[in-house]
Amino acid sequence: MNLLGLTILYRNSLDFEFKKLFILRSRSYFMRVMFKEKNGQKKFMKSVLVSTNCPSIRDFEQFGLDINYSTMKNYFSGDRLLSKELFDKLIYLSKINKNKLKVKLLDNNWGQIKGGKKSKRKK
Repeated sequence: MNLLGLTILYRNSLDFEFKKLFILRSRSYFMRVMFKEKNGQKKFMKSVLVSTNCPSIRDFEQFGLDINYSTMKNYFSGDRLLSKELFDKLIYLSKINKNKLKVKLLDNNWGQIKGGKKSKRKK
């Protein structure tokens, strides 16, 4: 086998490994966290604020969370579900025991599925 054939095989195996890694990573990376109790997300965000000594949600910027203020307000009020990545960062920052929280992990397309079923019923 010549050198060119070896590089093509090597490149194809890297592409395959990258695709496999991307698929595995994307399934867990883009998940959403739903709290099982009512106002659970708001209680969680308040406990994170207290444990990190932040007077407001604007001060989360000091921890390197690159999240827009309006998005953070939506997370705080419970209008949006937290991403698993942000949830894990907040758990790490606040040192809250993850096992004591009653949460359910949802796929990222959970809202799209719910909206599609709802629009199908209206017709």
